[in-house]
Amino acid sequence: MSLGYNQPLYLLPFDHRHSYVTGMFHAAPPLTMDKRQVVIDSKWVIYDGFRQALLRGVPSDFAGILVDEEFGADILLDASSNGYVTALSTEKSGSEEFEFEYGDAFAQHIEIFQPTFAKALVRFTPREMLLSMSGRLRDSSDFQITVEEPVKSSCSSSWCRRRTRSWIASQVQ
Repeated sequence: MSLGYNQPLYLLPFDHRHSYVTGMFHAAPPLTMDKRQVVIDSKWVIYDGFRQALLRGVPSDFAGILVDEEFGADILLDASSNGYVTALSTEKSGSEEFEFEYGDAFAQHIEIFQPTFAKALVRFTPREMLLSMSGRLRDSSDFQITVEEPVKSSCSSSWCRRRTRSWIASQVQ
């Protein structure tokens, strides 16, 4: 299966949310405005490092960023305006079972940022959960998970119908 992207791609991932906030900043949601700004600022430091790498010779044709909307919205907008490859996290952070961060409104959030890729992290799960999640993933793109039983798609947004976006699907154990 081709995702329509046929060149090397090196993504700098800094889309971590729940584990980043709790592990790095020892904070628990909901964050205060000050703590939230500290997290946002830390992601800008990472993005500034990406831009410095480009200035020092990393080929921009092969480099991109993977960041979340919650703390990286302005970064995504800046990266897109500069023509960088962008990938946007779409999954709800910290969930054992795949869920879109913004539920049925996930497509509208993707449209705002126009990322090159949208990423869905899918954890290794028992078959029953996989069947449940595959319907949600199918709503997102032409990305398919093969299951023995058919799963119906309920997505009716124009984004789902066009199905022109590429998705990066990760599976971790």
